[in-house]
Amino acid sequence: MDQYIKDILGENGLLAQTIPNYEHRESQIAMAKLVGQSLCQDSHGVIEAGTGVGKSFAYLLPAIKFAVENKKRVVVSTKTINLQEQLMKKDIPLLQSILPDDLSFSAVLAKGRGNYLCLRKLEQHSQVSLLDNPQLKEELNYLHFQSIKAQEGDREEFKSSRETWEKVCSEADSCLKKFCSHLEKCFFYQARKRQEKAQILVVNHALFFADLAIRRNKNYESNSGAFADYHSAILDEAHHVENIATDFLGIQINYLRFKYLLDAVSIQVNSRGPLGDILGRNNRIFEKFHLFLKEFNDQAVAFFQKVADYFQEDSKRLSPQDKCFVEDSLTPYLSTLAEELEMIRDGYPLSEEYVIALNNLLSRVDILRHDLDFFLFQRGREHYVYWLENGKNRDNKLNKILLACAPISVAEIMQEAIFERIPSVILTSATLSINNVFHYFTDRIGLEENYYQGLQLSAPFAYQKQALLYLPNDAPDPRHPKFEQYITEKILQILLLSQGRAFILFTSYRSMSQVYDTIGYQLEQLGYTPLIQGQKNRAQLLQDFKADINSVLFGTDSFWEGVDVQGEALSCVIIVKLPFAVPDQPITQARCEYLEKLEKNPFLEYSLPQAVIKLKQGFGRLVRTKEDKGVVAILDNRIAKAYYGKTFLKSLPPAKITRNINEIRNLLQD
Repeated sequence: MDQYIKDILGENGLLAQTIPNYEHRESQIAMAKLVGQSLCQDSHGVIEAGTGVGKSFAYLLPAIKFAVENKKRVVVSTKTINLQEQLMKKDIPLLQSILPDDLSFSAVLAKGRGNYLCLRKLEQHSQVSLLDNPQLKEELNYLHFQSIKAQEGDREEFKSSRETWEKVCSEADSCLKKFCSHLEKCFFYQARKRQEKAQILVVNHALFFADLAIRRNKNYESNSGAFADYHSAILDEAHHVENIATDFLGIQINYLRFKYLLDAVSIQVNSRGPLGDILGRNNRIFEKFHLFLKEFNDQAVAFFQKVADYFQEDSKRLSPQDKCFVEDSLTPYLSTLAEELEMIRDGYPLSEEYVIALNNLLSRVDILRHDLDFFLFQRGREHYVYWLENGKNRDNKLNKILLACAPISVAEIMQEAIFERIPSVILTSATLSINNVFHYFTDRIGLEENYYQGLQLSAPFAYQKQALLYLPNDAPDPRHPKFEQYITEKILQILLLSQGRAFILFTSYRSMSQVYDTIGYQLEQLGYTPLIQGQKNRAQLLQDFKADINSVLFGTDSFWEGVDVQGEALSCVIIVKLPFAVPDQPITQARCEYLEKLEKNPFLEYSLPQAVIKLKQGFGRLVRTKEDKGVVAILDNRIAKAYYGKTFLKSLPPAKITRNINEIRNLLQD
């Protein structure tokens, strides 16, 4: 493996012969060797590799060789679409073109079921759907026509409204599998066949953990996960895994779960469907059944309205005293629905396909009944945090209301479901360590110290020459009433020196909007183009920023990472506050309380490490190549004055620190 890696990544290797101005990096080779060793020895690895190391080639090359030679599939999971596109459209095609024939491999981008059109559901809705709705009928006809010539059958090939797509997309709990009459043409199973022939599967973290949740089920059958079975996994952008695992290992209940269930039942138990052939088209059973479904839907609407009336905040954590804060008026309806479906299933001579469809509906009813009971009665109170949320769904105010619970700690679950089940897991990111150690990260995800090999690789940049860290000595405490006025004036002062070309990263929308409203017009008068998050979608804002060298982008959470702007277009990153998580978020509160019970300091063990990782990500927006140079300005004086400030500074790249604002001009005009 080591010689193979040198032959590809070495100074005179295949990549050097293929890529103009190729830069051989020993850190990249070191990473590739550890990945190869971990895969071959069925062991785990944790690798922090700074920007510019070349992580993707460093893990793809050993993964390809291991997968091909051992006939074992390797999954590569990422957080961002940008990285997935880089892998599938750039890095993997390049390797496919240069590797020898004996390492010929295929790679597939695996998508969730909901991305694929279900031909059976399309047929059912076309026959049974509310044909009084001309727009729906037109969309269904269009989808039917397009499905005939579709290549992969995923959503990107169709123009469809979200509401219509949700009626006809593939779903695990409605799939008839081998009993489906459309199996041979099924787009999802065609995609699964491509996955089963591939050596490398590229997925996103959401799909990876959705698959993990399926595989944890005691009734799991081989190859019935969200994507094809695999031997090893490489998790890039791994600093996100705790939060994403939390989302997928918890429970979320909203009105749409009930609405989609009732819609699915209505499609199956309909006079135009198979049951109508047995009972007759005008049988009053259907009328009575659909009156019950309407009554059930009305009860669901009333239930979620009562939940909405219970709290006015964006989110509300539930205490043990809030158990059954609202009457459980829905479980009786779920139970009645289950009884009705069982009577239909057992009382009539139905086809096997139709029986499977009814069983799938019964399974959905049972899961929803379990989830509702688990939430309302707080069945997992010792290990879960429960809360209500008023979300941002714009379609319907009722759809905003969310009942949610999540495990306070995912460490034990991840240890059992990932690190004990998957022979080799490699976790990598540019930001995994705090004070040059990994244990803050590994402890939280259940990876014990003796069960992995760790490796830290610095970015191959001369930060002392390329980057300046500006810490103003006149900054007030962020809690001081004059802080907002100070940052507004200081930001404008810095932008004049950098001539725009800056990201301004905030930790709150309110602060971002206030500063933008105050200086946006002034920036325009000075010849700079102010751009603000929410003005356009994220991709378009970045495109506009790159195109206009004198632009300034105001952003919050989503711009702290996953953004790659090279060259002088981004010469300055201004960080307004240290990115501590909002302390009143339910999951944050619960985790801090959990650490206190373990007699640990929640600030030092949780809040501070989370903020350090986020700050490292924000700093990482600046220097992306050996030619880049610029300044990172941090306007929060706690980084210099608070006792924990040294933890932040020790974790950042070794840039030159200054308190003299004029040095910004000197660096950028040099």
